Amino acid sequence: MRRRFADRTVVASRTGGTGAPDSRLFAAADITDEAPKLTAARIQELESLKARAEVRYEAGEVDEAIRIWEMIRMEAPDFGDVGSRLSQEYLSRGMEPCGGPTG
Repeated sequence: MRRRFADRTVVASRTGGTGAPDSRLFAAADITDEAPKLTAARIQELESLKARAEVRYEAGEVDEAIRIWEMIRMEAPDFGDVGSRLSQEYLSRGMEPCGGPTG
């Protein structure tokens, strides 16, 4: 599954002062098939979040671990083994894995 990402700076600048984007202002050129590039600092933050999710998981706080993994996957769908961990947990709960890579 491919995701499309709007340029965040363009989105932020096109709210028309109402706080909600005006869809008429978006051009096809604003949408790409690639996720925004992550900075080294953000990658480090995501690694920290991933480690925190693992600690929560090992402590039996599986719902919290899932919440953190979902936050990571929303921002970086291909980040580490997050997709496969989520799929594993969804399947263990009888849910269908949805979106994002699974490994």
